[in-house]
Amino acid sequence: MLFFDLVNSLPLDDYLQQDYHPGQIVLSREVATDRLLIVLHGRLYDPICRRTYARGSILQLIEFFAANQYQDLIVAKLPSRVLVIPREEFRDHLASQSSLTWLLARTISIERLAARVADCRS
Repeated sequence: MLFFDLVNSLPLDDYLQQDYHPGQIVLSREVATDRLLIVLHGRLYDPICRRTYARGSILQLIEFFAANQYQDLIVAKLPSRVLVIPREEFRDHLASQSSLTWLLARTISIERLAARVADCRS
């Protein structure tokens, strides 16, 4: 099953939806990776990487699985709404699909994050 299908199989209406105004910070280095964030509408922007997130984007997925805090600054570019899924609930959902899914996702993400850090140092 694809990751996108896993997310779509969640009861999305059961989770908090948070609104942001243009210029408002959505993620920063102080935010713990205790929640998965998905853009429902609007546009978010990472001014350092110059990356735009639109409807359906999952924010900082590698950091969610591999780190204790998010790594980048993301701000709302337009009025936006983000779905907030608590880590425990997402982990339990992945585990219900297969007992190794959470572990595999974390392992791959840790390797990718380590490779990205190594690239930045060279």
